[in-house]
Amino acid sequence: MVLRCVVGLGLAFQLYMPNLQAIEFTQKDTSCVAWEAKKTMFLFRKVQPVGRNCAAKVRFAEGVSDGSYRIEVEVPIAAFDSGEPDRDKDVAVLLKSEEDPNLLVYTSDLPLERWRSLMVDSGKVDGYLRIGKSDHPIEIPIKIDNEIIQGSVETSFSALSLQAPEVALGVVASVEDALTLHFNLPLSSVEGWQQINKTESLPDESPE
Repeated sequence: MVLRCVVGLGLAFQLYMPNLQAIEFTQKDTSCVAWEAKKTMFLFRKVQPVGRNCAAKVRFAEGVSDGSYRIEVEVPIAAFDSGEPDRDKDVAVLLKSEEDPNLLVYTSDLPLERWRSLMVDSGKVDGYLRIGKSDHPIEIPIKIDNEIIQGSVETSFSALSLQAPEVALGVVASVEDALTLHFNLPLSSVEGWQQINKTESLPDESPE
């Protein structure tokens, strides 16, 4: 009887529940990120919930070795907005906000020449996503277009050691393992980006 009611509700949701799919960042000078998952509602309807966050802070920072640099993106977990406050609270728990209120995404250290080449040609760089106290390796595709660093990281809940959420044992809602992380970072909002034009100082060889 309960299952029959659930199926009936599922048919109603299939008719009236909106499907959020498009990822659009309208802020011109603000760094934004978003998560995108795939969910099945009431065994029938496929939806793609999205949580946007335009409170990210981005730095182009010096790496460990001389002449190397990395991009660091600090994301306050509490600022994710999926349009459903209860889901945002669940996401905060899932992302271990009690251990660290921020996510940290950072690339591997690369020489300036490599960053300059990425301004011309798209490419992929190795990176990490820190959740709580753990760093998880990811591959970050980077494209710089119209003075904006943009791209999407294809990963999964399991790759990030996260448990995909379910409601009522997956009958009401179940989330697929696939997870996409989008980013849109205007260069004007990246602290330290001016170092991309840094030139190496040469020793003074003028005669005495």
